[in-house]
Amino acid sequence: MERREFVKSMSSIGVFALVNSDYNIALQRISDFPLIKPKCLKAGDKVAIVAPATNVADPDDLRKAREVCNHYKLQPVFSNLLFEGSGYRTKSRIERAN
Repeated sequence: MERREFVKSMSSIGVFALVNSDYNIALQRISDFPLIKPKCLKAGDKVAIVAPATNVADPDDLRKAREVCNHYKLQPVFSNLLFEGSGYRTKSRIERAN
């Protein structure tokens, strides 16, 4: 093994160790919180259809969402801001929260 290859392999091992340790720390922090499972959806439940980032350009997308909700016997509630937007920019924080 040449010196250059040796240095490259040693540096990649060091990077892997750093990334792996950060990953393990993140997993440990996540595991400190209890897992909260929501109740299962049942027929007649309302489901909000939102687009927090951009507007819905194709009305067929909403039709498909309605069909999926109808298949599972859920009541879709469509957000007022589905068709509002300004190109590819995301919506404001206030619009996303509402």
